[in-house]
Amino acid sequence: MEPGEIFTKWYIQERKACGIKIASKNEKLTRLWKLIHVLLRVITFGKNDNFYTGTTTTLGRTVYFPAGWTVDTVRLYDCITLKHEATHIRQNLKFGFGNIWLGTTLMAIAYLLLPLPIFFAWFRYKLERDAYWESYKAAMELGLTPNTDYYVDLLTGPSYFWAWWSKKQIQTWFSVKKGKHYIKKRLQS
Repeated sequence: MEPGEIFTKWYIQERKACGIKIASKNEKLTRLWKLIHVLLRVITFGKNDNFYTGTTTTLGRTVYFPAGWTVDTVRLYDCITLKHEATHIRQNLKFGFGNIWLGTTLMAIAYLLLPLPIFFAWFRYKLERDAYWESYKAAMELGLTPNTDYYVDLLTGPSYFWAWWSKKQIQTWFSVKKGKHYIKKRLQS
């Protein structure tokens, strides 16, 4: 199956499950995305400089792919990203007791500030870590080898404003999850 077909299939599934919508950052809220891009460059001392053109972001039920992205240019990585971002929509719904905007607001506060905005941003770390676990499973489903070291680097680097301080702790978490996932799969077969 081609990446576009997989993306469409998964999008339809997620649309039914959580009401996901998709857009490109240059289609909607362009000024907001460009402002955030500039702010992130400033607060990360230039280390996070691809927010507008290289980062996918979820707001409410809409997943905003990087500027220039279209359904016609879908890659396998975009399929994995779709699953990752759908996880954030589910998290928003859970935080908001079913109300997407209450959940988005509460999650944004926790995500950005609690308990600290940098190095010990436990909520940001946990929410992204759980979404990267879904990325891991999606990659496996596509027959790809997930790179958990990449996820670890993201969670401890400027992409997530240095959300967590311990690479080793995150690597251990992924190792334990992979082991449990493997055992579960073996028991099911």
